[in-house]
Amino acid sequence: MATLVVCAGMAAIAVPLRELTSRDHVSVAGVSGGEENSYAHGDDYGQDISGFLQIKLLAPAKSLRVSTTDGDLLWNAEHLPAGESQTEVDLVLIEDSLELLVEVNFGDEGDETAFFLTVLPDGVEEQTCYAIGSGRVEEILNYEWDLY
Repeated sequence: MATLVVCAGMAAIAVPLRELTSRDHVSVAGVSGGEENSYAHGDDYGQDISGFLQIKLLAPAKSLRVSTTDGDLLWNAEHLPAGESQTEVDLVLIEDSLELLVEVNFGDEGDETAFFLTVLPDGVEEQTCYAIGSGRVEEILNYEWDLY
């Protein structure tokens, strides 16, 4: 009897689950005034998405600069304490991916440390990349989503 109840429950969620996982398009809230933008996976143009950048520093940083690889500045901060900080940003996903140039100046102490940068775009799963180094750390971080 218990097996029959479990099978009936699984069958009841199978149809809605299939609808959620087999869509051809993803709808994401647009940056400007709540309009909605839809796109299919693999389009060649960029998709504007608002969201947040969150950095976790294992040591205090004298400065932080996050920009796109095209040179668009997203975040510029000085004298950040160890721990987490975040800022709201407008992101552009090109072919479901994002490349960010992150420059963190930890100073001249010479001890190896790390930072973790999490991208939290609205309507898309968050992703975290990290870099390890000492002094001035400059790294290109790659984020990629599998949007259908």
